[in-house]
Amino acid sequence: MGRPKPLLPLGGQTFLSAASNAFLEAFEPVIVVLGHEADEIEKEVGLDRRVQVVRNREYDRGMLSSLQCGIAALPPDAEAAAFTLVDHPAVRVSTLWALADHFRHSGADVVLPRCQGERGHPVIVKRTVLDELAAMPSGASPKPVLRERRTEASFLDVDDPGVVADVDTPEDYQRLLDSR
Repeated sequence: MGRPKPLLPLGGQTFLSAASNAFLEAFEPVIVVLGHEADEIEKEVGLDRRVQVVRNREYDRGMLSSLQCGIAALPPDAEAAAFTLVDHPAVRVSTLWALADHFRHSGADVVLPRCQGERGHPVIVKRTVLDELAAMPSGASPKPVLRERRTEASFLDVDDPGVVADVDTPEDYQRLLDSR
């Protein structure tokens, strides 16, 4: 992408500030895990003071190591957590509210949004799943744990392309900008 994804501009904000500000509207606490170029990102993004920043010094071990840092920073009494990647910066606040409400009423261990049949982010999981993810070797992938729960998962169909707008390439980024 030519620079860190969290710093990419999106509607007068950065990817990271857009995502964290949206999460602040629906969830508490909001924990941001930074890895590669953490000092630059934290300095340039100007996160809301209510956002807790956690550093993943072993970010090169993969996505699960960052997720585990976030899980470790959760309050001990947290019954669940919602998580997403910075690659999905355009999720609407109304979608976050709907997901939280759906999670509370579904009783499911895992709740995922789905737009036009495609699964997306953020994912909300119960503490039991978080504990399983926290116990995995940090170089592993969280996908097997989430796949095991797929039959127990509850999907919320939403009309929000932001849940599936995964920005991994300059072309993806341009498509996201063009869609706004």
